[in-house]
Amino acid sequence: MQGCWAAQAAGFLQSVRLLREAVSAAVYADAQVVVDATFGHGYWSRSLLDNLPPTGRVVALDRNVAVLPQADAMKKAYNERFHFSQGNFDELRTHLQRISVAHPLLLPNPTEVDSVVVDLTEPTAHLRRTQSQAGPAGASYTYKQQLRGRLDPLLGTKLVSTPLEMINAMTQAELRTVLNDRVPDKWARRVAFKLCRSRRMAYFASLKRVLDIVAGAVP
Repeated sequence: MQGCWAAQAAGFLQSVRLLREAVSAAVYADAQVVVDATFGHGYWSRSLLDNLPPTGRVVALDRNVAVLPQADAMKKAYNERFHFSQGNFDELRTHLQRISVAHPLLLPNPTEVDSVVVDLTEPTAHLRRTQSQAGPAGASYTYKQQLRGRLDPLLGTKLVSTPLEMINAMTQAELRTVLNDRVPDKWARRVAFKLCRSRRMAYFASLKRVLDIVAGAVP
């Protein structure tokens, strides 16, 4: 138990250090407009706003509707200095153009932002979630369960394809191409073959089965 708490504490301290370094790099002397492209719980946006000058502004983006309460709270706390837009960071240019049209005082020119912060880390809480805590994304790697796509309850549509859906849909050649970016070709070819052979018996419904096949294919 002590080791577990120590690991969590170390992870927390590492996150704090990265937060400080990233904010320090994003908020340089003349910075006025910073984009938080992965809003999440709002830690980055809050830290950016607290370190920007009084006229500094943050434009935040996140595809997950579950963060809307945090975004509303930030709006009340920072007023016109903060703006939230629901969407994915790969559509950042489109969102900035729309924000510039709707809020010209906030963002006069969509091409003139000083910094963009993107947090691509996976929260460790997701990795420790139980099956009942996994939520709509099925984001738990501790227990055997089906991984589901994240749903947008406002639209009733799936926002992303899950890894399992991709593995179930890809051809052997496509799987090999994807794997080639990460492992030598001889292992990519072997893993792709074994995945497709196993898939002919039954589609993949859990990540555990995929990992077992990969582990057996690569010595």
